Amino acid sequence: MYLYIETLKQRLDAINQLRVDRALAAMGPAFQQVYSLLPTLLHYHHPLMPGYLDGNVPKGICLYTPDETQRHYLNELELYRGMSVQDPPKGELPITGVYTMGSTSSVGQSCSSDLDIWVCHQSWLDSEERQLLQRKCSLLENWAASLGVEVSFFLIDENRFRHNESGSLGGRRLWLHPAYTAA
Repeated sequence: MYLYIETLKQRLDAINQLRVDRALAAMGPAFQQVYSLLPTLLHYHHPLMPGYLDGNVPKGICLYTPDETQRHYLNELELYRGMSVQDPPKGELPITGVYTMGSTSSVGQSCSSDLDIWVCHQSWLDSEERQLLQRKCSLLENWAASLGVEVSFFLIDENRFRHNESGSLGGRRLWLHPAYTAA
């Protein structure tokens, strides 16, 4: 049974990777750059990186490992700008997952598609930490816009997702159904 479940997980991962590869192939270089770097920019927090602001901004995505493109970006920062990349603290990290929603990787995706990003976070983040994370996401939206890519971030408390709650997020309706059908 365990091997069967592992095989299914591997197949699902392969299908998801194929969807991402196809989505990126249809988009321009700026979209590809933004899409690729967003997890890295949420995992690390440094003055030389887009989205930086002073304060104890929550950083670190659970089980995140940079891919080749992301490692190249980090290596460039270290080599050419003297940035020392430090891993976020070990243990429970504040961001439990980062997900693209909407038309990304679907039949409805076009060259003018935007990115709707769910940043799922631990329920133990306090109000100030959530505000700092939201401010960082706003700065990342501005950075992406400067490259011609429209991005919208939505902070989602893990308990809201876990308990299948739907509701309003900044004037937009939140439905959890797309998370299950797109994942």
